[in-house]
This record gives sequence, structure tokens and C-alpha cells, in this order.
Amino acid sequence: MKLLLATQYFVYFGTLGIALPYFNLFCRHLGFSGFEIGLISSVKTAAVVIFPVLWAMAADRFNSRKSIFILCTLMSAFLWSLLFFTREFLPILIILTVYSVFYAPIIAFIEAFAMNILGKEKKKYGHSRVWGTIAFIGVSLVLGKILLVYPTDIIIPLILAGMVMQSLLSLKMPDSKKKKIDKKGVEASEEIKDGAWIEKKVCEKSQIWNNAHALMGTTKNESRMIAHIPKDFHIKVSETEKKPEDGAGRSWSEFRDFFSLRTSLFLFAAFLMLASHGAYYGFFSIYLESLGFGTGFIGFAWALASIAEIAVMVNSDRIFSRFNLKTVMMISFGAAFVRWLLLFSTSLSHDLLLFNHATSVVILVSQLLHAFTYGSFHIASILAIDRLSPEGTTFGQAVNNAVTYGAGMMTGFMISGIFYDNFHAYLFLASGGVALAGGITILYMKFDSH
Repeated sequence: MKLLLATQYFVYFGTLGIALPYFNLFCRHLGFSGFEIGLISSVKTAAVVIFPVLWAMAADRFNSRKSIFILCTLMSAFLWSLLFFTREFLPILIILTVYSVFYAPIIAFIEAFAMNILGKEKKKYGHSRVWGTIAFIGVSLVLGKILLVYPTDIIIPLILAGMVMQSLLSLKMPDSKKKKIDKKGVEASEEIKDGAWIEKKVCEKSQIWNNAHALMGTTKNESRMIAHIPKDFHIKVSETEKKPEDGAGRSWSEFRDFFSLRTSLFLFAAFLMLASHGAYYGFFSIYLESLGFGTGFIGFAWALASIAEIAVMVNSDRIFSRFNLKTVMMISFGAAFVRWLLLFSTSLSHDLLLFNHATSVVILVSQLLHAFTYGSFHIASILAIDRLSPEGTTFGQAVNNAVTYGAGMMTGFMISGIFYDNFHAYLFLASGGVALAGGITILYMKFDSH
């Protein structure tokens, strides 16, 4: 199962290694404006705000995670294939809007599968996730060189190939459904196994604990005690006190109770972190091209960021055994603040840096900080949400994905799209301020001790 999980990450992020650095560049080469590119990017991420949560709630409510995951991967591949037939803005916008409904929840489902597959080894999440990073590095580097020879149009069939592979892999994911057991057998075994527990609940409520305590010596006595419990009272206790063991039949109150004050503050801070990435993910490649860099350097810059991320992924167990979540998050927000200021400084190359070589060094140094702004922050977010979510659910990871890669990125994309043509690198300066605000929010939060 761990090999299958690593392969899922490898294919998903390998495909992302095509789309993230080069799809917006492809749109720019089609003649789309900054606003149109920002709108396409924000529409794709807008679906992440709503549909991962809706799909996850359906998966948890009806215990159908695998079925929904397969449906989403298949529909994503089919809808992407429609891009072969158009190069106009409006049709592309419509296709990507519908496509995003199915593509948006895929990573949240993979993360939920990961938490279940890893079990007690959740801190080693990075060991599986790192294969996604390796794929992103290899694909973005190789494709950067290929695009020096071939037009950006080739990214459409390449992304489709990745999605088809994801669809095939989805068929092998573990089914979360439990085997059906004879109902009467379950009830009988539960009465015997949990007899003492139920007896205690009943006796506390009926104020006969002292007399009942003497009857707890044997299973017979326990069963006899249970036999005298009124039928309706027995049902009431079992329904209200017993926690569900899997995702089936989750109560709506569990979904509602997830949004505590602490969880809401954390999600707000995470929203700010990803909003600060909007200008980067939306226009970094376009910005580098405007500075005179080719696709070879652009691909290397994206790959370098992922290489830096590997150090965090492979050492995730060691890092999170030594540092608590709050410390890791504070470092991540601080790194984001510095990273965006460094990118802003490249716009001053004619006045301060003087040489294009110096500009490239600053860009590459800023990419190394991706180890913190994405690597450590992402893992910390996954672990934090796992603590805050009901056991065995997809809902928490979907909400986290919706707030960060959905609402956060959508906001960042939209604002950057509106202002990029006029402000360019000043968007990175604004991004630094947004990251700083997120760090301040985390600073005043209380987390459980590690």
C-alpha cells in the first residue's frame, strides 16, 4: 500500500510539474491578458473551495471514498481532453471550470488515503510524499529543455497522459468499506464485550451503582444485568455514547463541531499563507520570461524549489519529533515573508543588482526557501488538521485543502491577475505583507503540546 501511495503522489505531482510552471505560460503565448490568466487560475481554484468538501462529505456519509475518487479521476481526464479542440479564451474557461469540479478533490482524497494507510506512522508522511516532489523536479526540468525546441502546445497531451495514469492507479486504492457482519452476531458480541461499560452507564443514571458493582464478576452476571436494562434505554445509550469506528453514517454535528475557534484561526492563517503564493504560482514563469530568462532557467528554478523541499520531506519524522507544530509554522511564515521580498528585489536589478547574473542568484536563493514556505508548512498543516478532525474522515483534509489551495489561491490569483499588468513585481511585496499577517495569527494561537 505504501508503494501505491508513493506512486499516486509521483503521478499527481509529476503532472503538476507540467501544469504549474507552464500552463499559464502556454496561455500567455495564446495572447491572453494578465486578467484572463488570473481569471482562469482563480476559476480552477474556486472549485477547490467548495467541491472537495462536498465530495468528502459524501464519501464519509456514504462510506464511498474509493468510488468517488475513481469518478473524479476519470472525469478529470475526459474533460481535459476537450482542450484539444479549442484555443479560445471563453471555451477554455468553461472547460476548466467544469473540469475543476472533479479535479479539485483529488489531492484531498489522496491525503486522506495517506493518513489511513500510514496509520501510526503518520509522521513519516514525508517519506511517501517526497516521491511527488521527485516527480515534479524531473518533469519540470526535462520539460523546460523540451520547450526550447517544441511549442508550449505539447503540454496539453502531456497533462492528459498524467491524468489517465492517475485514473488507472485510482482503481487500486484501498476500499474504506468494512466487511458486513451478521447484525445479530454483532449485537450479541457487543453486549458481552462492552457489558461492563454499558452497565456502568446504566447504573450511574439509575443510581444503583453500589448494588450493580457486586454483579460485575462474571460475564453471566454482566449479561443478566444487561437483560434487565429497558430496551429503549439501551438503544439510547448505544446511539448517543458510542463513537463511530469508520466513515459510514457520520452525523452532521461532527462536521459542524469541526469548526472550533482554534481550527478557524488556523485555517485563516493557512488561507493567508496560500493567498501570498498567488502571484508566485500564477505569474512566476511569466515574470521570469519578462526579465529575459528562457524556459530552461524557468524549469530549473521550479525544480530547485522542489529539490529544497525534499530535505524537509525525507526528514519529516525527525523534524516533527523535535519541534512542535507552532514552531514549524512560525519558521514557515517567516521564510515566506523573506522569500517574497527577495523576489520583489529582482525588479530593482537595473538600479541595485546591476547584473542579470546577480538577479538569477537572488531568484534561486528565494526558491530554496520553498523548503519552508511549502514543505514544512504543508506537512504541519496535514498533521494539524488530522489532529483536529474526527477519526477516519476525509472532511478535515478537504476543508484544509478548500481554504488553502482553494480560497487562498483563488484570492491570490484573482488579485494578481487584476494588478499584474500594471504592478508586476510589486505584487511580491504585497505577498510578503500577507505572509507576515498569517505569521502574526499563528503567533497568538495555542496548540497542544507535542
